[in-house]
This record gives sequence, C-alpha cells and structure tokens, in this order.
Amino acid sequence: TIAVLKDEENKLLIERTNLEN
Repeated sequence: TIAVLKDEENKLLIERTNLEN
C-alpha cells in the first residue's frame, strides 16, 4: 500500500540522515 511505501521511504531517509550526522 501507499502507506507502507511511505514508511519504508521515511526509514531510508532517517537512516541516511543518521549516517550524515
């Protein structure tokens, strides 16, 4: 579903942000 895709997308963004910090 769209909600699941958005959740996965958010996880990827959070992980990338954490790596940059």
